[in-house]
Amino acid sequence: MTDVSTATGIPTATIYRSPEEARADRRDTAIALGVFDGVHRGHQAVLRMTAKWARERGWRSMALTFDPHPAQVLGRVREPFLLTTLAERVARIAACDIDAVLVLAFDDRMRTTSAEAFVRGVIVDAVGAKGVVCGADFRFGHDRRGDVALLRALGVAHGYDARICSPVFDDGTSISSTRIRAAIREGRLDEARRLLQAP
Repeated sequence: MTDVSTATGIPTATIYRSPEEARADRRDTAIALGVFDGVHRGHQAVLRMTAKWARERGWRSMALTFDPHPAQVLGRVREPFLLTTLAERVARIAACDIDAVLVLAFDDRMRTTSAEAFVRGVIVDAVGAKGVVCGADFRFGHDRRGDVALLRALGVAHGYDARICSPVFDDGTSISSTRIRAAIREGRLDEARRLLQAP
């Protein structure tokens, strides 16, 4: 467990590198789920919803992310094409008023973990989640079988509430890391900066 600050020195976020580290500091938490590569405006909406909910309830706010990017492990990209390094991602997450970041290694063990086991073992047992926030297209678990409907159903069973953040649109199209990567590849850097709210 480490404390990491943004480039400006504030704010800071506590970093957990495994479920075991998180379990050692388990407490009531609102957690945002996603990869959050780029921490673009859509991601920021998810993170700020999480931080606001946590403040209102007196909980800790946390974001869960993966390293390496699941798409790299699953072979869905031929080359690593990340919008941010892990350190940059954590700093940008912290800047959205998130107290802690859980960085999970996306390896073969994680890849083959069922959606139900992921929720039970990580979100509930390790983190102590009382609230879970994600985007409408969030998928999780082995073969991406988990979706927001399952996340909500498991919340009823395990005692957490789930909130789904609506997509954020720019110029009539939803903001996504895929869209930003395409803009960069095609030289539309002004669009990429606008969606990322960063150089």
